[in-house]
Amino acid sequence: TDTEDPKFQNCPADKSVDTDTGKNTATVTWTEPTATDNDGVKAVTSDHKPNEKFPIGETTVTYTATDNSGNTASCSFKITVKGKF
Repeated sequence: TDTEDPKFQNCPADKSVDTDTGKNTATVTWTEPTATDNDGVKAVTSDHKPNEKFPIGETTVTYTATDNSGNTASCSFKITVKGKF
């Protein structure tokens, strides 16, 4: 029985960006993290993707890895968008 959770590598750091002048969103990019596991990684999912538009304020981005035995791990970071007018 595998009880070891997957492990993330290169989880992005929190990021703070300005909107484009006069806009209320910002397109934010980052390098997606990878996950490994002793039983193999079945899937890595995320609630947001690089190059998405984010609204002014703070948004938490979470990646979840699931291994072939159903164990999970997560990696989260915050994106803060500040208005620039």
